[in-house]
Amino acid sequence: MMEYTTIRKRSLRLDKSLVTINGRRLSDYGVFLQMEGASIGGASPQTSFQDVPGRFSVDTTLRDGNGYPAYDRREITLSVGMVGDPTEIDEAMTLIGALNGLTVTVGGLHSKGEFRGVMTVGDWETMEDSLGERRWAGTTLTLNAEPFVYGVRRTIRLKAGDNRFLVEGTSPVTPTFTFPMVTAKSMALEAIAWIRAYWPDKFAAEGWNAMSDEDFLNNIVNATCPMTNDAEWKAKAQSDPVFARYSATLENWWFNWDQHEEIIEDIRVQDASDASLYLSTKLTLDGDENPQTVVMDCANRTVTVNGNLSACTLDSSWLQLKPGRFGLTSSVSGTLTYTPAYLI
Repeated sequence: MMEYTTIRKRSLRLDKSLVTINGRRLSDYGVFLQMEGASIGGASPQTSFQDVPGRFSVDTTLRDGNGYPAYDRREITLSVGMVGDPTEIDEAMTLIGALNGLTVTVGGLHSKGEFRGVMTVGDWETMEDSLGERRWAGTTLTLNAEPFVYGVRRTIRLKAGDNRFLVEGTSPVTPTFTFPMVTAKSMALEAIAWIRAYWPDKFAAEGWNAMSDEDFLNNIVNATCPMTNDAEWKAKAQSDPVFARYSATLENWWFNWDQHEEIIEDIRVQDASDASLYLSTKLTLDGDENPQTVVMDCANRTVTVNGNLSACTLDSSWLQLKPGRFGLTSSVSGTLTYTPAYLI
């Protein structure tokens, strides 16, 4: 949007509201909220009912996997005015007019966050003094808004294995997963850390608990691979699919580390409460000197590797996070980001 010009060095502090547009107070635009104030329209659910003779109508509303229907956009109005000399009023009108048709955020109307939508600037009303100079102008700003109030973006650190965390908000949200600096070695080390935590008595019985993850990795590449020669290890991999994935990561490392061959690994995040819901992509690792960063954006349904578009597997699901306690299983460490959404 337009920045301040040299004409307006000050902004009127008539506005005492907490309303912001794109993070700026209304006074930064040279306007104030008038007595009509602001209004927040409702977000109507898109429901459908079918009349059935002899009984109540049947709810035929299309709902998502969490039971929610689609919602109409809501309308938010702000009645704003400006006073001052004609030059100041013209500048404020220009700053507000620059928002017309843009997608903006409006905050200060709810303690949980801000609304997002397309701004429309309405008709201008003006008032002149006895000399014909403009002294006041006002208009109504209308936001064609999404139905939700969006809170502050949250970031959660994910470790390889099981993760439990709290999802804020009242509506399901789509996350973005980021896995930076992924190498064959880093995945092998994370596999060891997970297996050590999952199966500590095995490490104690074999004397492996005295070794660090790095020492254990160096030991298996210089000695007999435990995954292929230990009956107990093989039985565990056959009975536990999650254990099998981490075991396969170590096997890939053990069989390919000295031949410098490409290693294909599965980067996966899975809903801990529903094993059928997971998002995965195949990653080709050609050496520890070439780390790769994987970003899985569920909102835009894209996967990128080092900034280049990649593909998820055909059986993948674009995950949603349900409000409340939530669990995810991740094959590698990284971060999860999401923006809480509240329906009011």
